Amino acid sequence: KRLLGALPTHQALVLCALVLAARDDKHQLPHAALLSWYARVCRKNNLDPLPAGQFTHLADALTDLGAVRTSGSVKKGFVYGLLTNVDATADALEEQQDLYRHVLADRMRTSALSTL
Repeated sequence: KRLLGALPTHQALVLCALVLAARDDKHQLPHAALLSWYARVCRKNNLDPLPAGQFTHLADALTDLGAVRTSGSVKKGFVYGLLTNVDATADALEEQQDLYRHVLADRMRTSALSTL
């Protein structure tokens, strides 16, 4: 929980995107799909998503911190998923900031994002 509280906003938003995807039974997302979910979460909350190159660094940092599981390769593409329980991750995020609570509480977002 302390780790999640220290995350920069955009790293936490990547985790929010993974939580929303997992709640929609998408427990592993290819890089491009995770980028789309993250960008949609940002835009729905009036934030500018980081460019794709910077997004890659966010995902890599979350993997290095042990919050995200990454599999695959540069050639085949990377796939991302939460390393911890979805509900535990959501609870920890929701305790940190109202923004994350708002992002994760809106069920309509999950169904809107699932069309990606």
